[in-house]
Amino acid sequence: MRYQTLSIQTQREAPNNARTQVFAFLVRGGYLTRDNQPTKLGKHTLAHLENLAADLGDSLFSKSSIPVIGDKKDTFFSLDTETHELIHCPTCGYTARSEAALFAKDPSSKEEPLPIEKVATPECSTIEELANFLNISKEKTAKAPLYTRQSDGKLLFAVIRSDMQISEAKLQAQVGELKPAVLDEIEAAGAVPGYAAPIDLIDVFIIVDDLITDSPNLVAGANEFGYHLKNVNYGRDYTADIAADLVQAAVGSACSFCGNSLSTTSADLLDSKEGYHFDKILHTLVETHHDENGLTIPHPATPFDVYLIQRP
Repeated sequence: MRYQTLSIQTQREAPNNARTQVFAFLVRGGYLTRDNQPTKLGKHTLAHLENLAADLGDSLFSKSSIPVIGDKKDTFFSLDTETHELIHCPTCGYTARSEAALFAKDPSSKEEPLPIEKVATPECSTIEELANFLNISKEKTAKAPLYTRQSDGKLLFAVIRSDMQISEAKLQAQVGELKPAVLDEIEAAGAVPGYAAPIDLIDVFIIVDDLITDSPNLVAGANEFGYHLKNVNYGRDYTADIAADLVQAAVGSACSFCGNSLSTTSADLLDSKEGYHFDKILHTLVETHHDENGLTIPHPATPFDVYLIQRP
């Protein structure tokens, strides 16, 4: 494409509606309009990046000097203002979306199973209230988010340790699409919201986090308002249809691959199983390669092999 066919017009001042520095650079450079639409130059650049990706494949980012993190499925660029929250290991580089990240779980201390015991727990409908009332840690209790599986309408009872948070992404990977259970469905199964337990229920699908199988003598609901059961043990008092990883990793969790602490970061998704996201790649190039005078996009990512520089 010849330069004179592009009608490039650059701006010395950032546009008034510039939401980010990158947007300002792209408008000033003639890649985007003030309405965030690609100009002819912008479209040419995106097409150039698409052709480059076809030629370079996985080396696109290293050849373009873009620092990325990720795995074989997803490639990300760390950026505080973006909305993808990732779990990342600074030591070995393991990276995954927070809702699907793996981590090394810390099982409870080994104990002999104790006899199950029903206890009154008035005004203890939350985990915090229950743990305080019984003077135990949250990890000694179990909680049970309740869902309805959309494929067959069956009540799904998911059991996790109460110091963990459910990952609906991991849960749905095991059982399919879900929706929150409603009161009528819960009561029909013999459970009581706030006091539910996976014991003596009617026609439910039970799935437990794999940490539950190694957590003896937990406190769980008694399926009766105002009561809980102490010393509930998986395998003796109930079993599950599936035991799998169902919970989210958190800052400080141990990496499954190297054992060091995990951290979180926000990032932009550049490449996934759906393909490259070239508009995001262009933004990342600008974020990574600029100085006080404007863009410094490196070859081969530049839309042209010749730079025209006007000096005062």
